[in-house]
Amino acid sequence: MKLLSKFLCTLLILLALALVLAYALLQTPTGAGWLSDLLSRRSGYQITIAGIQHSPLNPAEIRLREVRLSRGSEPLLDAGTVTLRMGWYTLTHPRHWQQIRLQDGELRLPAVLQPQAQPPLQARQLLLQNMALSTPLDGRLLVAHPVSGGITPFIPGPGGWLGDDSRFELSAQSLTYGELELQRMLLRGSWQQGRLLLQDFGADMLQGQISGRGERSRDGHWSLRDLRLTRLRLQDNRLPQVLSRLWQRLPAITLHNLDLVDARFEGNDWSVNDLDLSAEDLQLGQGRLQSRDGLLSLNALDLVYRDVHLRDPVLKLTFTPDGITLDDVSTRFENGLLRTYGRWNAAQHSLQLDEVGISGIEYTLPDSWLHWLAQPLPIWLQQLNVLRLDVNNNLLVDIRPRFPFQFTALGASGSNLQLIRDQHWGLWQGSLRLNARDATVNKVDLRHLLLDLQAQDGQLTLHELSAFGGQGLWEGSGSLQQQGAWPFTLSLTGQQVALDSLQRWGWSALPLRGFGNIHLELASSARAPEQGLRPLSGQLTVSAEQAMLQNTAAGGLFAEAKAGDNPRRWLDLSQQEGQMTLLRNLQLRLRAAGGMVNIEQASAAGQLPFSLTGRYARTVSTPDAVQSTQLQLTLSNPSLCERLTRHWQSNTPANAVADDSVAAPPLQSSVDVTPLPACGPQPAGNTK
Repeated sequence: MKLLSKFLCTLLILLALALVLAYALLQTPTGAGWLSDLLSRRSGYQITIAGIQHSPLNPAEIRLREVRLSRGSEPLLDAGTVTLRMGWYTLTHPRHWQQIRLQDGELRLPAVLQPQAQPPLQARQLLLQNMALSTPLDGRLLVAHPVSGGITPFIPGPGGWLGDDSRFELSAQSLTYGELELQRMLLRGSWQQGRLLLQDFGADMLQGQISGRGERSRDGHWSLRDLRLTRLRLQDNRLPQVLSRLWQRLPAITLHNLDLVDARFEGNDWSVNDLDLSAEDLQLGQGRLQSRDGLLSLNALDLVYRDVHLRDPVLKLTFTPDGITLDDVSTRFENGLLRTYGRWNAAQHSLQLDEVGISGIEYTLPDSWLHWLAQPLPIWLQQLNVLRLDVNNNLLVDIRPRFPFQFTALGASGSNLQLIRDQHWGLWQGSLRLNARDATVNKVDLRHLLLDLQAQDGQLTLHELSAFGGQGLWEGSGSLQQQGAWPFTLSLTGQQVALDSLQRWGWSALPLRGFGNIHLELASSARAPEQGLRPLSGQLTVSAEQAMLQNTAAGGLFAEAKAGDNPRRWLDLSQQEGQMTLLRNLQLRLRAAGGMVNIEQASAAGQLPFSLTGRYARTVSTPDAVQSTQLQLTLSNPSLCERLTRHWQSNTPANAVADDSVAAPPLQSSVDVTPLPACGPQPAGNTK
């Protein structure tokens, strides 16, 4: 019996010594390496442990140093310290611990956790302290550091690293998700059967703050509530490109309510200051915005885009199943006010504005405004209809040197207007009445200008045009077909108006000066061919009591004006033998067709009474770059005929291109006058 007792005591002592020896060996590098190999063989992970620490004073806690965990070539964990706290159930379930704490390292979580790759440990609580965290989310990488917080419980499963049901509280000094960057983030939520619930989150973003709550469903759809962004500030030339990429990549998101307060953004050629925005029940995703009963409203101190500066812009929208209702759109622009309301139809891509008001604007058109009007509009704006237009007391200026104009106290009223059709600007339908107190059109001053326009199925009719100019009155009418070559007709009558007005509006010079009566009937196309002259045809009648015959244009009365063109002088009877030649009761009637101008009637009384008929033709040979001009005249006054012949022979040599005061055009030119002015019979009763 004594021998058995000694044997048992010896065995217990040896067992205790073995345990002490094993305990001591495990805390050496050799023991840590042996434990790493054992865990790697049994878990399917590559595990490396540099050292193990345990204190008898705290027997439930084991501390591991320099722990690395990976699967294949994919690293998962690199922690400076891993602390394991045991519970009573750890004795029967060695993989399940009371608490696991990761410190001073990096944790990389894969997007999908394979069933055969279950983590070697589980815990009722996982604590992170000063850890970097990264994981893929919706195709983009989420990176946060340093992260501190906890997950309760930590039981990874087929659903992911958070298992089927867990709660978490995390904080991070910095978080990056795609183009989104946050600082000092605080996050609290839970994971329930594949659903991510964010009970509360907040962070610093763009020198401001963001806060809110929301959830993410199993299919990746986000639902955000109480999202509030305050005092955001950003100055970045790349912001439009970044927002465009973000908009296209945006996952499906439902914004139940969003508030943006006092935001300021600035780019290379745009800025927005003190922006306030609120939205309710909007669906975003993949570059689309839609809603069945959502609201959107915004206002700002000012908004600048290139040369456009809007002050106090206000926008209020209501989303419907059919499109968007514009409850209120208004802004101050160039010392004036713009306001409108209406609706946009999503199926037809059409915008209808019930009323448009423009008042007090002083605006100078940009140099490219005609080019901008000719460009097709976006696909979402196929049509624009304005039911009522009200324009009051505006100033509109175009300072382009080729054809400047200015309209002062400009007003307009219109109804049932269609201004966009098939993505192109125009006056396609409706009635429009324009008026201006004063107008200057290429240095021609007009007063009390009035235009009355009517459009029907693309056919634009000018019912009335009237304006006071000089000592008299302009009146006119016309029509324009807005398709094909855009053919138009124009009838213009001027009574006691400046006879050089047509020249300032693009005509070649008339052989008259001063004031008189003008009547023009013209037909042509608004779109010129690529080469050559516009196919003009019409009739011009000019009459004056006293006038001085000076010049006309060798290029033809109806030639298309080009920048840099100057009329060539071929006839000048303003001074003959040192005396002024005075004409009275001048009558001039011209008819143009194609490239031919027929002088149907030209007569006058005075010191040199005459009557004249003839024709003028000009042809252009494009391959040889040669212009040929032919002029035939028949005069009834022999004295005038002789003077004209001497003047022509002395001032117009053969093959002359221009007089010394006019620069020659780039094309090689020749002028053939065949025959010289022929002297017709002297009219009866005329002895001078």
